[in-house]
Amino acid sequence: MMNVGFVGVGAMGNHMATHVLNSQRFKNVYVYDLSKNAVKDLVKKGAKASRSLKHLGGICDVIIIMVGYDDQVRQVVTDLAKSNPKNSGVLVIRR
Repeated sequence: MMNVGFVGVGAMGNHMATHVLNSQRFKNVYVYDLSKNAVKDLVKKGAKASRSLKHLGGICDVIIIMVGYDDQVRQVVTDLAKSNPKNSGVLVIRR
């Protein structure tokens, strides 16, 4: 089973992470957000808090990025790429 991570667990990211948790198809669901309250909400539902993007990149097989702006996406992808990710392939889907 794979580990999945979410960066950005606000309104949309919270719902997506909750559905992934409820599916029970992944070993662990890790969440990272600048808002500690957003992370705490998902930890109560069974997610694991990630302490950094570096941690997330090193432990997750799949990372879903749910942030609001293009510059945030670029920054997250750049930081993850520098983190020696578990998997070297990157797929970014933009709206």
